[in-house]
Amino acid sequence: MVAMAATFKVSVRKCVEGKDKVEANARGLRMIMDEPKESDGDNEGMNPVEALLSALGGCQVIGAVGIAREMGFAYEECHIEIEGDFDPDVRPGMKEIRYALHFMTDEPQERVDELAERVAKLCPVALTPEKGVKLVRSTAVKD
Repeated sequence: MVAMAATFKVSVRKCVEGKDKVEANARGLRMIMDEPKESDGDNEGMNPVEALLSALGGCQVIGAVGIAREMGFAYEECHIEIEGDFDPDVRPGMKEIRYALHFMTDEPQERVDELAERVAKLCPVALTPEKGVKLVRSTAVKD
């Protein structure tokens, strides 16, 4: 998780090949996003909603690993399962996102709950929509 104030920057461009495929770039790393074939895409990457859920899951698991280390919490495996409801005919955007952190551990349930609660309070990706971050669009730029 981010330990200090920072500005994150990502650029996203339409790929030359593919119908809806885009490439996101940050820090020299890239990620392809696309739509599934049933949505007229080429199915060569997650769609943006799946990428959003993946960012949330990645943040939660990375946070859990770091907090577990701080707590001396022993585990063999950690993963998250996330699902969200999206119905553009009813409401644009996600209506609800549900997740469960899973730990393969011999730790008592109270410690598992404590770890999960600490992660929920510190994950910046989860806190962003929860806190109602302001989304600011600048003017469209003609290059």
